[in-house]
Amino acid sequence: MVMSECLFCEKLLTDDNLCIVEQELTKTVVNHNFSVPGRVMVILKDHVENEAKLSPKKQKQFFAEALRVGSTLKKYYNAERMNYMLLGNEIPHIHWHVIPRSKESIAKNFFPKEMFNQDIVSIEKQVELTNNIKKEVENSAW
Repeated sequence: MVMSECLFCEKLLTDDNLCIVEQELTKTVVNHNFSVPGRVMVILKDHVENEAKLSPKKQKQFFAEALRVGSTLKKYYNAERMNYMLLGNEIPHIHWHVIPRSKESIAKNFFPKEMFNQDIVSIEKQVELTNNIKKEVENSAW
């Protein structure tokens, strides 16, 4: 189900230029707030506002798809750790923020304020980053 007036339904899930990888339940896109290199969102393709509304099977699969993306990003960015956040505070459409963390970013702070700075990248830069990560995904064993 697609919902009108939902940024994800109207824009991010329909623009294939921003899609890094499409899995059964999700599409992965580069986050426009790229304050931490490699920060992506794994977005449920159906408009669901609360993860509790998913069946237990779909909840597990939704998380498994986010972990699969995280595993690839960890290799691509040589990340020390991966952060996974499921918030839904600003956009009521469930999605994972998947964020590779370097040793340097971990040393700064466990949950850095810069993660939420508005370091917005242009649509052109988002497409460029998407294509770079997409190549890595295509070369990874899923």
